[in-house]
Amino acid sequence: MQIERWKEPYQPNPAMLRFILSNQGLAVYQWCDSAGSMRATRKHDKDQSYWIVGGSLEIRLSKSGDTFLLETGDRVFIAAETYYSLSVIGEEPCLYLVGEKL
Repeated sequence: MQIERWKEPYQPNPAMLRFILSNQGLAVYQWCDSAGSMRATRKHDKDQSYWIVGGSLEIRLSKSGDTFLLETGDRVFIAAETYYSLSVIGEEPCLYLVGEKL
C-alpha cells in the first residue's frame, strides 16, 4: 500500500481529481460515507486508489493490523487481493473517489 499526502495550498476539487484518475486509465466512482460509519473487511480483484475529497478515512490492513489515517486530499493505492476495512473518523461525512484499474 502506498499513500500520497496532499501538499497543495488549496482544497482538492473533485472534478480535477476525477479528471486525473480518468487520465490514469481508471474507472472512477464517488462515495460518501456518514460520520462514524465502518465498512467491513473486503478485498478487490483489481488495484484501487482512494482519493479523499473531504473528511477523514481510516484504512486498516487485515494482515498486519496497520492503520492509516487519510485526510482531505490524501490518496492511497491498494493492491489487488489486499484485505482491508474502512472507518470514517470524526463528526463529518467522508467524500472520496475510488479509481479502479480497467
